[in-house]
Amino acid sequence: MKPLDYLKKQKIFIFDNIIVAIFLSFGISFIVSALAEFFKGKYLVFFISGLFCILFVLLIKIFNFYTLRKHQICTEALLVVDDKARLGKVYRYYFNEKFIEILISVCRENKTFKECWEKAFKKEYTNNSKYVSQDYVLIKKITDDEARKYFKEEKICKFINELTEYIFIEWLSDKLEMYFGDNTKNITVLNRSNIADYLLDNRVLDLISKPFEDREKFLSKIKDKEDNIDDIYTLLGDDDVEFNKFELKLPPKTILKKEGKETLVISGKYFNLRLHASFKGFNANIPYDFHRFYVSTPDMIFYSISLKLEISLKPFFFLLSPNWKNLLWIDSVCESFLHDFSYKTFMDDIGFNKSITNLMLYDRYLRKNIEETKNKSDSSKRVNDNLVSFQNWRID
Repeated sequence: MKPLDYLKKQKIFIFDNIIVAIFLSFGISFIVSALAEFFKGKYLVFFISGLFCILFVLLIKIFNFYTLRKHQICTEALLVVDDKARLGKVYRYYFNEKFIEILISVCRENKTFKECWEKAFKKEYTNNSKYVSQDYVLIKKITDDEARKYFKEEKICKFINELTEYIFIEWLSDKLEMYFGDNTKNITVLNRSNIADYLLDNRVLDLISKPFEDREKFLSKIKDKEDNIDDIYTLLGDDDVEFNKFELKLPPKTILKKEGKETLVISGKYFNLRLHASFKGFNANIPYDFHRFYVSTPDMIFYSISLKLEISLKPFFFLLSPNWKNLLWIDSVCESFLHDFSYKTFMDDIGFNKSITNLMLYDRYLRKNIEETKNKSDSSKRVNDNLVSFQNWRID
């Protein structure tokens, strides 16, 4: 989805229609003039009627353009965890690989995060555990408030939401760095001092972007205190703990803030970008045998993280302004978001649904081949045993 590209096409479409309307109006005016001559004395009625028709069409076109101000991308990210709180790796899936990397870093540096994670996902089994049969399955649609009753660990929900927001911010920062490069004209660079309020709501970003000279895990990395630490953007400390300097390049007068408990807002002069990340502890609907053929890790549980990216534009700016250069990154972000965060789009990208049949047939072929080899081996062994018995009988 490219909202700005679509908006630009609609802008061209509107101006094309205006030009066409002008020529049509000249043609119509000649006809009206002829009718006016026929109905002398009633020219005012024709003038008002024609003006009304023009304004009516113009208002409809502007209204249709204005309705393009909002765009939404709704999807789900995948979280893979086993009953011992260990993460399963889904190769080439950006969100999963980055989630593992950041989770390991923050848990090794902050015991509170580690305890929160293990308490939610580490299962304890006892000898008295009993299997309860289930006679039927009930599926129903519930609200977010009702969902919290099923998964009561609010701390882990908040922690995972903060992790997801941080991954999105780092991902967005990389995209904008690639887009703007060394360009500093008409650009605002947000750093820690600009988002002090948001840091209170996102402990993950606060921890990872915290100056490394103030963190114990990086003391062994500081060899020369005279080095210019402002030039260091990324550093790996002891136990694979990460430091990432926070810098986010955006158009002027853009702010980053928190809205409610689960919504990250990046608000600019001509746009608003909202990321709604929500983890409720529900399972993801993954394709058949994805865990066996791709994850290859037993006893994994697949959880779903609900994501909604909403872009609100101010269309009158785009209608009248010829310069969109500093905002074209929105299209790039929308186009890449699904490929890097949505597990369903990821499966389409790797062609898993198309390949599963071939994988299953190949798996069946291997099983059959192993069984035939085993049967041949058993048959040869029986023949050899019979031959030995026959030879022993001849000797006797």
